[in-house]
Amino acid sequence: MPSTPHLCILTTAHPADDVRVYEKFCCSFLAAGWRVTWVGPDYDQFGKRPATSHRLEFRLFEPPLRRISRLLAYRRARAMALPVRGVSAYYCPDPDAAAVAAGLARRAGARVIMDIHEVYDRPRAMQHWPIGPLLPWACRMVRAQMRRICGRCDLVAAVSESVLAPYRSHARSALIIRNCAPYRYAEGPPADVCPASREGLVLMHGKANLSRGTENVLKAVRLALAHRSDIRIVMFDTLEDSRRGSARADFDRIVFELAVRDAIDLRPPAPALEIPRILRTCDAGLIAYDRGLGEGSLPNRLFEYMAAGLPILAPVYSSEIARIVTAERCGILVDFSDPATVAKAIVYLREHPEQCRAMGARARKAFELRHNWEREIEPLLDQIQRWSGTPQPSRTRREPRASKEKDLACSREKSS
Repeated sequence: MPSTPHLCILTTAHPADDVRVYEKFCCSFLAAGWRVTWVGPDYDQFGKRPATSHRLEFRLFEPPLRRISRLLAYRRARAMALPVRGVSAYYCPDPDAAAVAAGLARRAGARVIMDIHEVYDRPRAMQHWPIGPLLPWACRMVRAQMRRICGRCDLVAAVSESVLAPYRSHARSALIIRNCAPYRYAEGPPADVCPASREGLVLMHGKANLSRGTENVLKAVRLALAHRSDIRIVMFDTLEDSRRGSARADFDRIVFELAVRDAIDLRPPAPALEIPRILRTCDAGLIAYDRGLGEGSLPNRLFEYMAAGLPILAPVYSSEIARIVTAERCGILVDFSDPATVAKAIVYLREHPEQCRAMGARARKAFELRHNWEREIEPLLDQIQRWSGTPQPSRTRREPRASKEKDLACSREKSS
């Protein structure tokens, strides 16, 4: 293997400016001084694709347009990755890409890292596929295939223990790499939570999505407004129509029926780099997942709220989130399937600004010490260094300066 690692990011689905894959993994590899080749579909999410440089090369193929072409994207990925030489390790955020990498790695003597974001073989994860009564059979087939792929990889990483659990026993080596926010999210002053100068309580909900808790949030806001008329909630407009109906029309209808239009601040989606500034204008953050989605979730948004110094309103049935919120005493756990309970918690936040500020301060401190990306990624970087056989450079843990140096290195790559 080369003494300096060469990482090949191999993906069949993720855009070139993906928050987790580029902003976190790719930038961490670059900041470590390594070479990175990105093989993936030719599209970006926010219109801010990074530029190719002497250490970052993009090899992109035409993105799949339909579901059937998505299933065949692994062929294009393999064709683009095959000529890449001197790869130390493949990082794959998609199972089909990991299967391709496992075949390439045998020829190159490279390692394979598969990064799992969700449990793929659950019915909810596959409900958008029109397979009807074949769904249970399809879940079993996906489960078996996932376990085979895990067994072919050198390391299986996952965003949480809940996501890793179904595959851990089939992996040669496993690692939890939570979707923490980078340290730069905590640079500058924290949010001014519940200041005397602000009229009312400003809540951040995140993406508006009726299948991910937004409807119950709207109902909770309606109930809370009966007690306090000065509550406002920020949402990002990600409403997309589907075969089942018009999400935007349904959203507008619910907002009209509940008479909460004046309380909703619906904004266009924002790039990741703008999120810290937006969060600093809020008083609290919501994670409104229902039971089906929330039970095993550990979203990036939790750590973004903590970095901003916001108190958090989160699902009591989400074990991963609840463990952190309880241990750090940085929020309130409620049942988001019950709008009345959520409304009661919102009113409590509005009427107890001192407690809000205290929870927000604890969230910020916990992020700085225990829950930032720079700390989270270190075990993987150390493992890649051991694979390459090069000395592991000493890194200052949890230091703002160390984080800034990494961000500057990544910024240089972007601007090259």
